[in-house]
Amino acid sequence: MRRIATLTGMLIYIQMGYSQCITTNINGNYTQSSDIILSGVINVTGTYLLPAGVTITVSPFTTDSCGSLTINAKKIEIIGMINGDNAGYPGGSGGAGATSVTSITGHSASLTTCNDKDNPGQITVGGGQFGMAGSGPGGGSAGGNGTAGSGSKQECQTSGDKGGMVAGSGGAGGGAGGSYGGLGTNGLSGGNGAATATINGFSFSSAYTPLAGNGGMGGSTSTTYGTISGTDIDLGSGGGGAGGGGRSYYAGEAGLKGGNGGGMVKLVASDTLIVTGIISVNGENGKQGGKGGNGDKSPDCCSDLCNDCGERTFSAGAGGGGGSGAGSGGGIYLESGKYAHINATLSANGGEGGNPGNAGTGVSCNYDTFGCGTQNVTTANGSQGSSGGSGSGGRVKIKTTDCPTNIISPTITVNGGTGAENGSMYEATIPCQYAGIEFEGEINAVLFPNPASDQLSFRINAYSVGMSSIELQLIDATGRILSASQHPLFNGQVITLPVGHLSAGIYTLLVKNNYLVKNYPFIIQ
Repeated sequence: MRRIATLTGMLIYIQMGYSQCITTNINGNYTQSSDIILSGVINVTGTYLLPAGVTITVSPFTTDSCGSLTINAKKIEIIGMINGDNAGYPGGSGGAGATSVTSITGHSASLTTCNDKDNPGQITVGGGQFGMAGSGPGGGSAGGNGTAGSGSKQECQTSGDKGGMVAGSGGAGGGAGGSYGGLGTNGLSGGNGAATATINGFSFSSAYTPLAGNGGMGGSTSTTYGTISGTDIDLGSGGGGAGGGGRSYYAGEAGLKGGNGGGMVKLVASDTLIVTGIISVNGENGKQGGKGGNGDKSPDCCSDLCNDCGERTFSAGAGGGGGSGAGSGGGIYLESGKYAHINATLSANGGEGGNPGNAGTGVSCNYDTFGCGTQNVTTANGSQGSSGGSGSGGRVKIKTTDCPTNIISPTITVNGGTGAENGSMYEATIPCQYAGIEFEGEINAVLFPNPASDQLSFRINAYSVGMSSIELQLIDATGRILSASQHPLFNGQVITLPVGHLSAGIYTLLVKNNYLVKNYPFIIQ
C-alpha cells in the first residue's frame, strides 16, 4: 500500500540555529493536497508531490525569520505553484513626517496662532525624516533628511501691517532598491519646500528672510552577493524605506516601508526531479513617500478695523518625501541526481521603485473692503519628491545530469526593475551514469535500451504486495496516447513494446494501476 505521511502526524521538528527555519522529516511519500503557508526544510525519504491546482506560499521572513523553502527527497514532482514573492529580507521602515516647529525668538506658536502680535519673530519648521535601510546583504540604504524651512511671523504696525511668511521644509530622500544577482538603483531625492509667494497690496515682514528647506538626498544601492555558478542560493534583499514629508503649517506625512526581497526555494532530488508548474520569488515593489505638509494662514492678529491679509502669518507648501526602494528578486535552486523534467515557469524579478510623495500646497488670501483696500497673496506649492530605487533581479540555478532523456526547457526571468541590473541564470550538468531509468516507489523496474530504435523493454524486478497488473501507455510529445496494453506482474518479467514505427523524438511511457500513475520519458533515435 502506498504510504503518505501527514504534516500533523509523522514529523520530527528541529530548530535550525539563528535562522528560525524548521526542519521536518517525513518517512515514505508525501502529497501536499491543499494550499498552505510554509517555510523551512522538508526531508522526505520517498516522493514529494505538489499536485496541479495546489499552491505553497512561502512564509515571509518577517513572520518566522526564515523566508525560504527547501525540499530534499528521492523524487520531487512540482506540478502546482510555489509562491515565494516578497518572502525575503524585509524592506526598511518609512521615515516619519516632519512635525517640529521651533523659534530662535520664542515665537513658534505664531505659525498657527496669534503670539506677541506687535513684534517681529522667527519660525522654523523641521524637515522630513529618512527611513531605515533594507535588510539583507544587498539591502538598499535609506535617503537623507530634508532640511528645515524658516521665515518671519506677522507684525502689527501703527499703519500698514506686515504679514509673516514661513517657507516649507524639504522632504526626506527616497530609499535605494535591494540588490542580489545584480545591482539595484539608487533612491532619488525628496522634494524641496517653497519660499515664494505672489503678493499685492501689502508687504511681508523683512525681519527674517524666508528660506526653503531642501529635499534630502536619495539612498545608495548596496552590493551583489552570492555566486553565479556555485550551489549557494539566498533570499533577496529589501529596499530602503521612503522619506517622510516636510512640515509647513501642517505636519508632513510618514513615508511607507521599502519592498521586501523575494524568498528562496530550493529543490534537491537524489533521483528524479519533475517541475512543470510555477515557482516565483519576485521582489516587492516600493511604496509611496510621505506627503509634504500644506501651507495655511494664522488668524487675524491685529486690533484694528481692517482684518486684512497683512495681519496673518502665511506658510508655503513643504516638499514630499522620496519613494521607498523595491526588493530584489530572490533565489531558486533545482537539482536532480538522475532524471529531470523541467519546463516550469521560474521567476526571480526585482520590484519597481516606490512613487514619490506629493507636494504640500500653498495657501491664498483675498481681501477687498472699502476703506481698507485690496490685498491678495498666494504662497507657492512645495515640490513633489522623487521615486525610490528599483530592485535587481535574483538568481536561478539548475543542476542536472546530461542524460539524453532529460527535458530541460524552463521559462526563466530574472529581470531587474526599471534601471536596475538583471540577475543571473546558470545551468550546470554532471555526467549521466545510468544506462536505464530506475522506477521508484511501488515498482522497481528498468527501461532499456534508452535511446531506443526498434523495441523498448520494460523489466520488472520487484513490486509491492497487492499489485497484480499494470497498464502501459505510449504517449507522444503532444500528449496523444499511441498505444495501451495490460500486463500481469511477476518478478523478472520483461515486457517488450515495438517502437520501430515511431518517428525520432521524445516520448513517454506511462505506467499505471490502482496505486500509481508515473511518467518515464524515453528517446527514439
